[in-house]
Amino acid sequence: MKIVKMLSFSLMLAAVLSAGCATAKKNLSYSPDWGDVTRINRPVVGVLLPVSDQRANTRVYPKQIIIRTNHGGYKSYDINDRPVDEVFGEAFSAEIEKMGVKLIHPADMEGPLDKESAEGMKKALNAKYPDAGVAFGVNIKEFVATSQRKLFRDQVKITADIELYTLDLGTGDIGSSEFTTEWVDALYSADHNYMVEQLDKALANLVLKGVRDNMTMRDMLVKIANR
Repeated sequence: MKIVKMLSFSLMLAAVLSAGCATAKKNLSYSPDWGDVTRINRPVVGVLLPVSDQRANTRVYPKQIIIRTNHGGYKSYDINDRPVDEVFGEAFSAEIEKMGVKLIHPADMEGPLDKESAEGMKKALNAKYPDAGVAFGVNIKEFVATSQRKLFRDQVKITADIELYTLDLGTGDIGSSEFTTEWVDALYSADHNYMVEQLDKALANLVLKGVRDNMTMRDMLVKIANR
């Protein structure tokens, strides 16, 4: 009886220790370093339209971020805890606000913002947000981590692609840019957390290119601020 109790205790202890050592599942996150942010000289009121998720392969599944293919060609999918457009919206709004824009986010208006919709969007935004001087639109073209299982390793590819639009709500001028980032890697086993860490890097890269290093956006904001 004593041996049975000791065995039961040992099994319970092993289970507790195993649970404690288990790695928590990571989700997409944006943790910027604000040390090199340059603010515009005067504050501007801006509107960030809802981010448009236009990913061809994952549009039906807005939380899908990882696609795996095994030896036999069977595909499986991993998801994030929140839709990708929501994560992008928070990341871009944080960066834009840090530049000195008093941001209205999310705007109570349907997107997407692009060159075709700019004129109608300007009229609608001027009516709804008369104090705003600028509007931003982010369209996600692709954002996914894929892995292909080879003989002894996972072949990983990270692909991220966005369009960013900046609309002057006074003149109707619109600036547009497309930013992409892509790389491949190979390792014995690419687990969920590794893939998410790579996507975190891709998100940070896109936000850096799209906001901090985007001179088209900065020049437009300075012009609006000085108007």
